Amino acid sequence: MRLVDKEVESWTNRNLEACLRLCVNAKDFVCRGVNHRPGENQCVLLENNVGTLGSLEQDYAWNYYERSSTARTCHEDN
Repeated sequence: MRLVDKEVESWTNRNLEACLRLCVNAKDFVCRGVNHRPGENQCVLLENNVGTLGSLEQDYAWNYYERSSTARTCHEDN
């Protein structure tokens, strides 16, 4: 699964741990999630998450991870 969203930053040759670290340490924007492609070690940092955009796309090459500190649930009234 992956979140279809505009790429804010894209990195190559990054394992999952390095990708998640890039998200947490992002300075120019609030990174809310990442799409990581383990076969290619590709990392895409995202400003949105499934709570703001609403759905994930099935894609077996990618995995989606979301920061719990910025997660939104559907029942929030904002």
